[in-house]
Amino acid sequence: MDFPVKREHKVSGALFALLVMLTPNVCFAQGSVLSKALRTSDSMEPALSFPAQEQAAQKKLEDLRTKTGKRPNIVWLLIDDMGWGDPGVYGGGAAIGAATPNIDRLARDGLMLTSTYSQPTCTPTRSAILTGRLPVRTGLTRPILAGDKITRNPWADETSLAKLLSEAGYATVLSGKWHVREAEGMRPQDVGFDEF
Repeated sequence: MDFPVKREHKVSGALFALLVMLTPNVCFAQGSVLSKALRTSDSMEPALSFPAQEQAAQKKLEDLRTKTGKRPNIVWLLIDDMGWGDPGVYGGGAAIGAATPNIDRLARDGLMLTSTYSQPTCTPTRSAILTGRLPVRTGLTRPILAGDKITRNPWADETSLAKLLSEAGYATVLSGKWHVREAEGMRPQDVGFDEF
């Protein structure tokens, strides 16, 4: 199978992965010839677009701002070893022997986001969510273990979600597990969190 590249060259399937790793600046119009995912900018991965969902979410946010006069609070819960279908709001909860009434209430009263990208362990999960990028871009593809020699700050070229929210006027707090490096320049307060 051949994959079209922005400059209209063709690359065999066997060399495609190597090309992507060696030329991260190449912008593909689509993520795959088998997918409807589109890359909307050079700095973003290809994604599927759901205009009706995006419009509904935007309306809900606008209605909330009209009603309260302010932006919504954002509560992000990251729980290791829990599937998205485990809380009751997604079909689990009491049905599988562990009711989750508080999580269900937060979800019902808030804006539920259902498009996800899965990572294999905690560190790449946090990296992906905090940067909005694939962990291979930061090098945070596995947990950093005692004795690992860090040769470069994985946050040096990244903008964190916390920094973006702070710049938009939010106060950002992280409570719990960080797990994406603790050296100077890599701690939560060094990459945008107001409090840790």
